[in-house]
Amino acid sequence: MISAVIAYADRMPLEGKCRYYKLADPFGPPILYGHHFRKLLHLSVRSLLKAGVKEVVVVNYNNHFYSTISVPGAKVINYSDGGGFSEWDAKYLGIQKVANPLIITSNADIYHNKRLVLKCKKFLLRNKKYIFQGTKCWLSKRQTLKLIRRGILEYYRGEVKSVYGWPVCGVEPLSWGPFFKNARHQQKYYGIDTWKNSGDFQAFHKDALKKIQYPLGTSGWGHGDIEFRIRAKYAGYRECWNREFFVLHMFHPVLYGKIRFKQLDINRMILVRQRLGLLNRKRKH
Repeated sequence: MISAVIAYADRMPLEGKCRYYKLADPFGPPILYGHHFRKLLHLSVRSLLKAGVKEVVVVNYNNHFYSTISVPGAKVINYSDGGGFSEWDAKYLGIQKVANPLIITSNADIYHNKRLVLKCKKFLLRNKKYIFQGTKCWLSKRQTLKLIRRGILEYYRGEVKSVYGWPVCGVEPLSWGPFFKNARHQQKYYGIDTWKNSGDFQAFHKDALKKIQYPLGTSGWGHGDIEFRIRAKYAGYRECWNREFFVLHMFHPVLYGKIRFKQLDINRMILVRQRLGLLNRKRKH
């Protein structure tokens, strides 16, 4: 009854060190290698299968290091047109290939909660005009490496604190600061809560895309989730947030600050252009 789609592309060669590919480990020396990202992908797929998802599709989208990959337990779509990576184009491509009417979209660094998957499935079977959103917490580097090496998920003690007046569940990277400030703007002008980065777990009926234009063309990671939710709201869909069962964002190196913020500015510009009149442009794929 339910399928999952995961967007993926390697961030560096499997044996590459993050320091050589503009990736920083904010919690210590840059000792993690490219194969770390692949291990997170395998863990993400296994967590979905354990949660009862019958079909997992991984879209290896414009992977400039490895154009062809395989993932145990998942169907892999290896796609390349020579362009850049787009999380949302990748997810849309995967959605077209799944067999089941209920869809979960997620990312390759997310460890999924079985109770959350069961809850979203039951909810969507009763409520077709909803988009189901997950809430995210972050695992530390130590917790993530223990999960990779020994298969042990340590008990997660979620902190609750305030950043810019907004509640935060879990320990979030400092480099996400600009997103904290931007959340107030999205709440004020669009009436949507963007605080929990919903793109890492969204679930909906596949038929919803007949009425909701998918945000194709959004480059890089993120931002498409906000655009998708704005379009869903205009199409008459409502949101259901789950704050009880978290999905866990596993640790990985991130882009250095200057590079990350430059990409953030580019994506903001893309979203502005979309809202000025490109909401109904033709779809790809």
